[in-house]
Amino acid sequence: MAIDDTPLEVFADLARDLTVQSSKQAVLDRVVELAVQHLDGCDDAGVLLLYRKRGVETAAATSRRIHDSDQAQGRLRQGPCFDAAMQVGAWHNGVYRSDDLATETRWPSYIPQARALGVGSMMGFQLYRDEEFFAALDLYSNQRHALDERAEQMGWVFASYAAMILISARTGGLPGITPPAGG
Repeated sequence: MAIDDTPLEVFADLARDLTVQSSKQAVLDRVVELAVQHLDGCDDAGVLLLYRKRGVETAAATSRRIHDSDQAQGRLRQGPCFDAAMQVGAWHNGVYRSDDLATETRWPSYIPQARALGVGSMMGFQLYRDEEFFAALDLYSNQRHALDERAEQMGWVFASYAAMILISARTGGLPGITPPAGG
C-alpha cells in the first residue's frame, strides 16, 4: 500500500473494481483479495458467516487456514472473528483485535489452534447481525503486532464494503446476487 493512500482513495478504488464483479461470491472474494493487497501486515483475509441453526460457513477466504480458523472458532464458540460476528463481550471501536496471539488470554481454547495455523495477530470486524445470521471480516497476520491502528482504520473500509454486499444480498437489493443459502 502506498504511504499516501487514504481510506477514501482505497474506498473509491474498491468501488470501481467491485462494480465489474458479477455475483455476491465474486465481490466477497475480491474484497478479501484487495484487503490483503492494501493492508500492511495482512497476510490473509476472510468472511465468516454464522447461522444459529447451521453453524459456521466461510463465505470468502484467501487461504485454507481461514476455513480452518473459522471452523475452529465455530466449534469452540470463541475467537476474535466469532466474537465480532456475534458481538460478544467488550470490543474496541467495533473491532476485536489481538495484537499478539502468543500472549492472548481472551480465547483460551481457540488461541492454541490459531497459533498452530501460523497466526501471529488478527482482527475481526462485525459485518452484519440479525436474529439468525451473523457475519464478520477476518484479517490475519503471520507476525505478532503486524496489524496496527492504520490496518484497523483501513480494515473498516473493507468491512464496510463487505457489509454493504451482504446486506444487499440478504434484502434482495442486488440483481444477480442471491442471499446466503439457509440464511
